[in-house]
Amino acid sequence: MFVLSINKIKNKVSGFKNSQNSASRIGRSAAWTFVGFGGSMFLRMVSSLILTRIFMPETFGLMAIISAITIGIALFSDFGISTSIIQNPKGREVGFLKTAWTLQVMRGFILWGGVSLLSTPLASLYGEAELKYILPVIGFSFVIAGFTSTSIPLHQKDLKIKPIVILELFSQLLTLIFTILLAMVYKNIWAFVFSGLISALIKLIGSYLIKGGVVGFKWQRSTVSEMVRFGKWIFIATIFTFLVGKGDRLLLGTVISKSELGLYNLAALFSQIALGLLSALISKTIMPAIASVADNERQQLSLKFNKVRIYILSALIPLVVFIAITGDLIIKLLYDQPYYNAGWMLQVLSAGMVVRILCMTISPIFLSKGDSFFHMLSYAAWSIIFILSMLLGYYFYGLAGVVFGISFAPIIWLPIIYCLAKKYVDLDCRLDILIALGTGLLICCFWWFFGLNINI
Repeated sequence: MFVLSINKIKNKVSGFKNSQNSASRIGRSAAWTFVGFGGSMFLRMVSSLILTRIFMPETFGLMAIISAITIGIALFSDFGISTSIIQNPKGREVGFLKTAWTLQVMRGFILWGGVSLLSTPLASLYGEAELKYILPVIGFSFVIAGFTSTSIPLHQKDLKIKPIVILELFSQLLTLIFTILLAMVYKNIWAFVFSGLISALIKLIGSYLIKGGVVGFKWQRSTVSEMVRFGKWIFIATIFTFLVGKGDRLLLGTVISKSELGLYNLAALFSQIALGLLSALISKTIMPAIASVADNERQQLSLKFNKVRIYILSALIPLVVFIAITGDLIIKLLYDQPYYNAGWMLQVLSAGMVVRILCMTISPIFLSKGDSFFHMLSYAAWSIIFILSMLLGYYFYGLAGVVFGISFAPIIWLPIIYCLAKKYVDLDCRLDILIALGTGLLICCFWWFFGLNINI
């Protein structure tokens, strides 16, 4: 199914540029994105199956909190350096690239300092004394990542995804090996901490093995001003992105046990398989491709955008529906008894992922058109809906309410992102309504006949 959809995407996007070479590059980019995501998911699966037999859910619950904190701090300081390189016509100029790299290095040191300063109060908040020592150590990965070569966004700009995918898979494989070895030695959370530093170092070295990058310290005030103007709304949008992506773990970590959080985190990770693939396609293929034709007439752009969107949905929606139906069985086949209760959570979260993917396939239009303000508005609306749904769900029904609240939240977001996208493209709402109702009916029928084993 994925291979068929790749071929369709390759054929349909041929109109993105008038040259056959452009269509070929977009097709290859999409294909390598699928390969990279498939390989990444396989390695993550192997890692999960091995490490869950070494550690209990409590360890993964603590790791979910650490991950949420570090990702949150990173997102709270993101003003779109890589996106600026990809989207900006000056993105290949040496002065622009060196200034971007300088800002990236500065950001790495600032993030490390921020994590270190917050380590003690966060350790107190979550009742985990080890966080005082863990966060400053794992925070050094920000410094390492800050020196990454600009070759990565430059290759994304040119839709040359193959070396990036190879680097990501190679670094993930080495990180997996080191994590397993460290887990066998330490048998505690420090195995994940040290493997995080190793992962950042591998990616840093690999970025310089990819040719074409421009690095060096330089400060062009005009470039900084341009990036700040573009990135200020991305900065705000990433705060909202964090609230949606990791805010649930941080909030739940204060009110439920680490064991329950570990189960929820496992279910959330599985439910976001299709979303992760879509995010990879957006950053590596869809957004750069749409940006290259963003100045086309509205009718032509709408036609091309909708065709690509349809074929992406045809690849992702069946996967989400399959997990929503078989999630409980998947967990019981792959994991031991302490993790079984993640099954029903996976089913419910995956059901809600259908409408969320409908929304996410619309969102690339904003940054592709250089409109970081509307991009921010869309994620502001989503984060408010997400957090309120989660909090109301927990208030009335506890953990089960959180899971169902998160699942229903995208239904409210869909009409909002539709209204925002009307500024640039014409969308066929009938398609989305048909997909949402059809898949919802199918999933509910399976749950009715085979049951939904909710166990709180």
